[in-house]
Amino acid sequence: MKAVTNAQLGILHKLYKELNIEGDTKDEMLYLASNGKGTSSKDLSSWQADVLIAKLSKDANDGRDKMRKSILHYFHNLQWYAAPDVLDYDRIDNWLLKYGKFGKKLNHLTKKELQKTVTQVKIMYNKSL
Repeated sequence: MKAVTNAQLGILHKLYKELNIEGDTKDEMLYLASNGKGTSSKDLSSWQADVLIAKLSKDANDGRDKMRKSILHYFHNLQWYAAPDVLDYDRIDNWLLKYGKFGKKLNHLTKKELQKTVTQVKIMYNKSL
């Protein structure tokens, strides 16, 4: 079996931090993912790391896509289009950079930031009616 790569280890540790996975929870997860080989990320094979990364990425993304779609929905209703039926993502990102509470582009917002940004965009939308 091919050993886990440094790139995979970096992704895994980023996901652990983002999802607040630590201690016994992390040890047990790694023990199961490595088929009982150990409790360290380095005990995983490359294939096992890929499977774990896919699962953790799905968990980390949980809810963020829905909030992004909600934000885009408001801009759709405001008719912020670059072309017919194509949202003007540059304009949206520029608005978020200038007026957004966090000064970040849409795809760079964390889950907590997205929650507050949905509210901010909704307020902006309601004021425009």
